[in-house]
Amino acid sequence: MSAFEPTQTDGLSGDQAQALASQTTVEKQVAKLAEKAKNAKSLKELWGKPSVYQKHVDKRIEKKHIKDEADYFAKVKQRLTTATHYSLMEGQYPSVELASKDWSVILGSDGLLNTAYRYEKKGESFTQRQTRLGHTVYEHNISEGLRRQLKQLFD
Repeated sequence: MSAFEPTQTDGLSGDQAQALASQTTVEKQVAKLAEKAKNAKSLKELWGKPSVYQKHVDKRIEKKHIKDEADYFAKVKQRLTTATHYSLMEGQYPSVELASKDWSVILGSDGLLNTAYRYEKKGESFTQRQTRLGHTVYEHNISEGLRRQLKQLFD
């Protein structure tokens, strides 16, 4: 059973119904994030597991993907507002990858951030890893409505 809520899909083909359900799910995730982002002064406030937040920051600094915590927050905001596609992963720990050309931001089913990282050239993508682990992953381009929603996250 998925932590994501079902969507009304009567009269649609299987692919159309799945695409609508995925879009609705991602919109709900982003709405949850938007609620938290309104007053967030730091990225840690948007992190699903604050106890591991610093580990993520330190790893990105070590890899020279960011300069500091403020740079990480700026990069995450920028990548969320310029994301071009998403991957919805179903399974025991459902999540959504919002991807821009060079970064991924992963949201949990609670709408909070699980991680955000720059792609490694030789690394495994989110979809490849989740598929290898036996999870079902649905990939879609970001709709205009979702794009507007993402752009308004930090307004």
